[in-house]
Parts: sequence; C-alpha cells; structure tokens
Amino acid sequence: MKKNKIMCVCVLLIWIALAIAPVALAADDVIIPVETLSEEDTAVIQSYIYEWRYKKENGHIYKRLYNCTKSCWVGDWILVY
Repeated sequence: MKKNKIMCVCVLLIWIALAIAPVALAADDVIIPVETLSEEDTAVIQSYIYEWRYKKENGHIYKRLYNCTKSCWVGDWILVY
C-alpha cells in the first residue's frame, strides 16, 4: 500500500515537471520588440458620401445619385414620376 502511494506521488511529480518544461523553454526564446506605428503609417478607412439629386423636366421628376466625396455623378438619371 505504501509503495503505491510513493509510486503515485512520483508519477505525479514527473507529470508536473514535464508539464512545466515546455513553458520554461518557451520563456528562453528571444523577444523581438514590436515597432510602434506612427500616425503616418496608420490607414484611415473612409466611406463615400452619396446623396440623391432631383430635377424636374417636362413635368417629370428624375433622380440621380451623386458622390459628394469625389464630386461626381454615379449612374444616369432615373424617372421617379
């Protein structure tokens, strides 16, 4: 009975030692500093701003999509009424 307890304790200690060993080896790795990004290196994601422009011609109403960011038309005139 006493041999079984000693054997269990030895197996437990070996198991714990093997579990900790990879962590200790990983801690010895070379640490490479990370470069910090300046404001010039960061990307700013912007979306385009669109709005519908309307016109009335010959009693009909037309609409057309306008890109306010680029100041240009997107697509053709569409008959509304």
